[in-house]
Amino acid sequence: MDMYFWASAMLLGMAAGVGLVVFLLIWRPTRKLLSLNASLLAARPFFLRCLFLLLLLGAISTVIGESFSQHENFMEYFWEAADNLQGPVLIVSLYLLGFAVLMTVLTAVLGRHRDQ
Repeated sequence: MDMYFWASAMLLGMAAGVGLVVFLLIWRPTRKLLSLNASLLAARPFFLRCLFLLLLLGAISTVIGESFSQHENFMEYFWEAADNLQGPVLIVSLYLLGFAVLMTVLTAVLGRHRDQ
């Protein structure tokens, strides 16, 4: 197989890794927050799975179709793939920001509802 295939596979793996690492870092606190806010038992796994798919597929979707220029050795492909990771990191950051805003609003609204 040629180096272009391996560089594309490496970029896809690194993008998936970005989404997976962010999800693993926020999984436990998000699970606790959802268990406090969700009155339905099935809501917590549903929202966690949706967040996981959103982060993973959002990160992967930004690298689909990326092209590489021809290089002589594999490390040049690696550095070009690292340059292409800006898109996945940006998308994961924006999705995480939106999710944090949504969780803040839900916590404020449902917390106020419980206090009454």
